[in-house]
Amino acid sequence: MPSICPACAESILRKQMHIVRPFACPKCNRLLRTSSTYSGLLYGSCYGIPTLILAFAALPIVVRAVLWIILAFFFGVLYILIVDLFFGPPRLVPASDRDDHFQRLNLSR
Repeated sequence: MPSICPACAESILRKQMHIVRPFACPKCNRLLRTSSTYSGLLYGSCYGIPTLILAFAALPIVVRAVLWIILAFFFGVLYILIVDLFFGPPRLVPASDRDDHFQRLNLSR
């Protein structure tokens, strides 16, 4: 199921979207991004859950680092699949040039 461009109301397929950074609508060229809620929850599930799981694991640090990378990928894909299945595609909102900062935290000053 495609997302809808808020500017021109045309559908945008998943393969035409960027989840973590702004992108141009293929029809009207308006700069768009996924909603802050969607990307914030994606960051939380992708990075937060593996960190919490492995923070208290009694494993060597090298094993924890490798497992963290695998779990980060797994939980990121799992989040996208679950949200798409139950809630549909991500909501798109207009983006500005300021939204292109590192993970929208304005860390690139």
